[in-house]
Amino acid sequence: MPATFISRPSSVTDRVLRRSEYAKDRNGLETITEIYTIRSAARISIQPATGARHSVYSHSSVSFARMVVESVSFREIDGDLAEMTVTYVGLTSTAGLPPAIVSISPSTGSGVYGPDAVVQAEFVSDTSEFSILRGQLSSVSACATGFLSNKLRMPSAINGTAMPPNPREPFRRGGTSGFGTAGSAFSVYSTLTIYEGYVLGEISCVRRGLFTVANTSFAEFFSFQISQ
Repeated sequence: MPATFISRPSSVTDRVLRRSEYAKDRNGLETITEIYTIRSAARISIQPATGARHSVYSHSSVSFARMVVESVSFREIDGDLAEMTVTYVGLTSTAGLPPAIVSISPSTGSGVYGPDAVVQAEFVSDTSEFSILRGQLSSVSACATGFLSNKLRMPSAINGTAMPPNPREPFRRGGTSGFGTAGSAFSVYSTLTIYEGYVLGEISCVRRGLFTVANTSFAEFFSFQISQ
């Protein structure tokens, strides 16, 4: 981005954009850092509020509606001037979300019909961290509540990235059986076996501007119950 080189801001409320820097995290979230020259006396009044939109505050020739201010810092320079560094976070695209990063990690004792491993997904969500805890991973992708239990089942895809299939189809098996013991009446017991495939286990979220970065872990769920 071309910089405008002038000696100082023309007024107390003016700010001059010197340069803009861009970075992108592995999960697809983007940051833009803009460095302005301002008059030192205007430091309090001119700084943007956290959450201010890039499209509203920035002096850049290209604006982004889904980028918002995350942090602001200042550095004093000569001539009663200061450098103001504004960092925006979000997405430069107008719609959509970056693909999820999916990995499979060994985890002792986690396998049922599949290997001893868990499926991990890191992704950017356009829902709140509270919605993610309820299973709403994004506006178009969500965990389905298990039809056999209250577990949240892993979706087939997150942000367009296909998730590994279950080692076998979920099932429920149950019935009534009996057994006898010497000197006692015939006893009746029931068994219930539930297999949900991969379900949501560990989860952590952090809010970054308009978006939430989530790290999730899915493991096979198996339950065998006996009642008399």
